Amino acid sequence: MMHRVLRASSCSLLIVSLGCVEPEETDDPPIPSSDSTSVGSDDESVGSTDTGVADTGETDGGQSGGMCDPQAQDCPEGEKCTFYFDEANPEGSNKCVPVVGSGEAGDPCMTMDDDTDSCGLGFLCWGTRSDDPNGACVEMCDEQAQCSTGDPCTITNDGALPLCLPKCDPLAPDCPLNWACYDDGGFSDNWFCDRDTSDRLGAHGDPCEFINACNPGLICAVAETVDSPACAGAMRCCAEVCNISEPVMCPGPTEECTSYYEGTPPPEYEDVGVCIIPSMI
Repeated sequence: MMHRVLRASSCSLLIVSLGCVEPEETDDPPIPSSDSTSVGSDDESVGSTDTGVADTGETDGGQSGGMCDPQAQDCPEGEKCTFYFDEANPEGSNKCVPVVGSGEAGDPCMTMDDDTDSCGLGFLCWGTRSDDPNGACVEMCDEQAQCSTGDPCTITNDGALPLCLPKCDPLAPDCPLNWACYDDGGFSDNWFCDRDTSDRLGAHGDPCEFINACNPGLICAVAETVDSPACAGAMRCCAEVCNISEPVMCPGPTEECTSYYEGTPPPEYEDVGVCIIPSMI
């Protein structure tokens, strides 16, 4: 299933240097989320991208401090396999760190300088930023790509980041404070709660580079579909989410509340739309 607002060009947003080719009838690469681990990140939701392409290589069988499999959690007793960034792994990788907390899904958490956090075994402190170590514990998917929370498993960064982000309804979001409901950027048909990293930008028409770089109620869409002077020259800009069964006046003069999906949408998201220029999809 193709997401309308993510079509239009095959621009890659995995890193900030990007190039575009002419629009094709194929899906765009997924948009990364940003800032989601205080170690340096994309900020696809953190200090670095959570959806870059990282080669984690072979695991070393779970040696202390060594590379590991976050889905198998094959670290020595008392340690867990976590996701981290550093200069040698700007896209993120995995390693064993001591388990120093017991936080579970949804619990508030904090990251620490040595890449540990206050979440328990099998959980990662997500939604943190380089200037804010506070986030919420998110479960890491198991070897069958399943989540005990019942949430879908989204695996990014070449397998280094298997997360069970909480699903949400973009028309009636119920996300934690400072988080918002965002589309999955082409990885799946799901919508997830993630940290709002928009800061001073994030309003309608503001340029965006990552899935979660728009204010609550907006998503990062292809720039050509957004009617706003502030969007001129950008690759993607923030567009307003709307309900196609209860259309409202869109912020852009030529925008209309258009179904987010091309073709038959998933039943739970059949009314989800976005304010875009219809002629540009």
